[in-house]
Formats: sequence, C-alpha cells, structure tokens
Amino acid sequence: MKKLVVGMVLLVLIAVGIASIEIFSAAPKSNLNHGTLDMQEWMLARSAAKREVARMMRETRAQPEINIISRPRDGQLFLISNYSQEKLSRRYLLWSWAHLAIFFGALGGIGWVLQAADF
Repeated sequence: MKKLVVGMVLLVLIAVGIASIEIFSAAPKSNLNHGTLDMQEWMLARSAAKREVARMMRETRAQPEINIISRPRDGQLFLISNYSQEKLSRRYLLWSWAHLAIFFGALGGIGWVLQAADF
C-alpha cells in the first residue's frame, strides 16, 4: 500500500512538472513574469496535473495483473498459501497428531480383532 501511495505522489509531481512545462511553452514570452506563477497559471497547472494523473491511473488499472511464481533463488522449499506461517504450522501440527492417533487406534484395533478371532 505504501508503494502505491509513493507511486501516486511521484506521478502527481511528474504531472505537475509536465503541466508547468506545457503551460510555459504555450504562454507568450511577455506573460512569463520572470519565472513566477500567478494563481491562474498555478490552478491551470494543478488541473492539468490532475487530469494527467487520472489518465495514468486509468491506463494502469486497465492493464492485466501479472503474478509470477518461481523457485526461490536460495533453493529453499516454499508453500503457496493464503494462511500465515503460524496458522499453517499449527494446522499441520494438529493434522499430524490426529493422523498419529488414528494410526495407533487402527493398530490397536487390528490387535484386538486378531486376538478375538478364532482361526
């Protein structure tokens, strides 16, 4: 989220700069006021910057999202999940205990059946 905000701020700054350049290049040389902006020129630059940022955001949103999944560079194993690492580890720990209990229950059941059966 912070990267998006920083990106938008940079886009606004770039757009203000572009709009200022466009306004100064379109203005007659006698109206430049020696490098100072009056309020009307500043409001024109701000509105042009807002339009430019809105256009850039529309173009960015129109592009499809790209997710790249690849093997970690350091060779470690990885698991793709929407759960946190702690929740995953707790979940697999509970499943392992449950399967261990089922295994020993089945082992005891087999022993009981073999003991009670008349062969």
